[in-house]
Amino acid sequence: MADDDSLRGTLLEWSGCGRSGSLGRCWLCLFAAPIVTLQFPYIQRVERIRQKPRTVLGAFTAKNCAHHASRSFEFQVDGKTYHGGGASEAGGDCDKIQIGAPITIYYEYANPTNNIGVEPAAELLNEIISVGLVALFFPPILIWNFRRWRSSQITH
Repeated sequence: MADDDSLRGTLLEWSGCGRSGSLGRCWLCLFAAPIVTLQFPYIQRVERIRQKPRTVLGAFTAKNCAHHASRSFEFQVDGKTYHGGGASEAGGDCDKIQIGAPITIYYEYANPTNNIGVEPAAELLNEIISVGLVALFFPPILIWNFRRWRSSQITH
C-alpha cells in the first residue's frame, strides 16, 4: 500500500494536480494532451482531403447502426475500387440507409485510400468543436472531484 501511495504522490506532484497553483498543467496532463494526441492524426487526415479534395459517387456496402451508426462504402477512381467508412458517414438516420444507396465520397487527390463520406470542412469543424468541448469541460469536473475526495481523505 505504501508503494501505491508513493506512486500516486509522485504522479500528482509531476502533473501539478496536487498543488493549488498548477491547475493549468493538471488540466493539460489530464485531457488536453491525450485528446489532442488521439484526435490529431484524424484531423490531419481530414485536412489533407480538404486541401486537395476530389469527389466521386460511391455506394453504401454495409451498416452497423448499433455501433455509432457505422457505415461502409465503396467507390471507384480510375477503374480501381476503394473502400471506406466510419461512424455516421453522410449523416442521416442509419436505419433508413439502404445498402447500395449512393453517397458522395470526398478523397485526397493523390491518395484515394484517404477518404470520408462527409464534406471535409464540416467534418473538421465538428471534430474541433467536439474535442474542444471535451477538453474544456471534463478536466475541471475531474479536478474538482479529485480535490473534494482528497480533502475528505485528509480530514478523516
